[in-house]
Formats: sequence, C-alpha cells, structure tokens
Amino acid sequence: MINVVAEMEIRENCMEKLLAIVKELVPVVQAEKGCIKYEPNFAVDDEGHQKYFYFVESWESLEDLKNHLAAPHMDKWREAVKELRLSSNVKVLTPAGI
Repeated sequence: MINVVAEMEIRENCMEKLLAIVKELVPVVQAEKGCIKYEPNFAVDDEGHQKYFYFVESWESLEDLKNHLAAPHMDKWREAVKELRLSSNVKVLTPAGI
C-alpha cells in the first residue's frame, strides 16, 4: 500500500472554486483501479481561514498511483486549479510496518 498527502496553499477567495472542481473529481478518482482512499480535507489557520487544502490518499500499489497521476482527468484537474493555488507539495509514504 502507498499513502499520499497532497497539500495545496489556496489563493484568497478561491476555496469555493476549488471545492466545486474537487466535488467533480473525487468520485472519478475513487473509481480508479487501486484507489483505497481519496479524501479531501481542509487545514484551518489560527484566524479560522481555510487556506490549505489536502488530499489524503491510499493506493494499492505505486503502479496504481502512477496510473492515477497519468490519467487524462488529472491533467484536466491540474489545468483547472493552477490559478487557484499558490503552491503545492506532495508526499508519497509507505507504511512503517510497526
């Protein structure tokens, strides 16, 4: 199993636009081969603003994750959100097995 934490810093006043796009994307990704979990999340800053958005994901294999990232709908996703985010960071994790 492979886990992913994808973080995006969202431009001010763009969260609602992002959420509309996410709402369409999530069921498509959840139907992909190897998707165990694809969960959208917010992080709230000290002032109560939703500035950061996260996907917490689990995939059966690294190959499934690579296929997900190469899927045509992910190209459309990246294009649709590029002006809505200030930055992004993706961490790919493997369970420690403890």
